[in-house]
Amino acid sequence: MAGVHTMPKLKLVLFGMACSLGLGAHPMGNFSVSHYANLRVTPGGVELLYALDLAEIPTFELLREWNLDRSSPQAELDRKASAQARLWLSKLTMTAGGQPVEARFESLKIALADGAGNLPVARIAIHALVKPDAGNLSYFDGNYPDRAGWKEIVVEAGGGATLKQIGRASC
Repeated sequence: MAGVHTMPKLKLVLFGMACSLGLGAHPMGNFSVSHYANLRVTPGGVELLYALDLAEIPTFELLREWNLDRSSPQAELDRKASAQARLWLSKLTMTAGGQPVEARFESLKIALADGAGNLPVARIAIHALVKPDAGNLSYFDGNYPDRAGWKEIVVEAGGGATLKQIGRASC
């Protein structure tokens, strides 16, 4: 094929390996905290899955605050994370029909993994239930407002529920 330059296989493999080195790093940096909220509307209330992905520095700070490290027993990590989850849930501002509603803690899962510089990163996924009486539900996440990181909110209808768009979402 005229005009096509082919790279020897060894160079191509080395190029691929070099490009993949950054894949394990946090796209927002080692100081970031990324937020995910899935609000699943059901006839019985709103099921909330709230997850925080903490990069190396916020994970280090949190473990230090808990007086734990990555080798701490899972039961201790779960105990401290459960208490922390309740605090994080209290910083979610939700109203329904103009009245404040709270997310009731149900369960959580904490996972530590290896991050950059041999420091751990944490993912904490919290399951909670919100019981609004009626009306439009508004949601605001007040956790880690000064940290970079992605923020994703997903709203979906569970079995027996329907969603109706009333206005546009704002940030």
